[in-house]
Amino acid sequence: MSKEERQLLPSEIIRYINEIRESIGLKKVDIDIVDIKLENNILYIYTKNRSDKSAIIGPGGWIVGKLKKLLDVDVIKVEDYSDFILFKERCKLIKKFYKNQEVLDISNYFLENKKSNRKVKVLISCQKDLEVLKILKDIFSVEAIILNNNPITPPKVRKNIIEYLEENKIPYKTINLTINFKEVINSYPCGFLSNYIKEEGTIFTTCLSTDIVTKKSQTFINFIKIFPIKCREDLGYCPLFIQYLKNTKDKKFIKDIVEEVYKGALEPTDGAEKILRYLVR
Repeated sequence: MSKEERQLLPSEIIRYINEIRESIGLKKVDIDIVDIKLENNILYIYTKNRSDKSAIIGPGGWIVGKLKKLLDVDVIKVEDYSDFILFKERCKLIKKFYKNQEVLDISNYFLENKKSNRKVKVLISCQKDLEVLKILKDIFSVEAIILNNNPITPPKVRKNIIEYLEENKIPYKTINLTINFKEVINSYPCGFLSNYIKEEGTIFTTCLSTDIVTKKSQTFINFIKIFPIKCREDLGYCPLFIQYLKNTKDKKFIKDIVEEVYKGALEPTDGAEKILRYLVR
């Protein structure tokens, strides 16, 4: 039986969770799992409320990490079912207010599981871009673009990105940008890339200060600004942004984090922790 053919039951998952909790000295809990779904070896667990979600994730993600290994899945995503319903409603509203065809295609995928025959490009400079690509590759024909500039994408990060692309047979190319990095850092680096990319077509990037920017032969889309998803950041933070924090006392980044929380891309506690981490750097 393949991984995709496995039948996982909520009762089975709850049993595993409590076994893991007991093994690390935590009490058993009564968890209400509304639904589970296994796609592309990603396990989605939908809980009745946020308390159940927290119980599954555990302190520092310890429980969900052990559960991932136990069930032999690539990723486990735990969502409060009300957040899931709200996301669906958001997709319906997006279809009413956006005219961009790629954005409409994404909404149709989330609402009706419809795929698109369009080709798009994904500019990858960080973990968030990689998380977006993992979604877009199931909707569109995707080509990845990797930046060869070390101040933006350090060699170790670039190596991890390329390994993922090659393992998943996703076509990619690397490009070098001519950038005055000192100027970019001093003027707040979040959102600057669309000023330097010469590629034509529809390009997805999380380094965009708004949702969509349209130029002559280019359309840049910040997926997360439109479709808020919670992203891992285990490849590290943007080196330019970290340098910016060292060089200035400006707190503009707080507004961006609050916006992520408001839209649902970050849990409130995660947003607060992220702000504190940046403030003490």
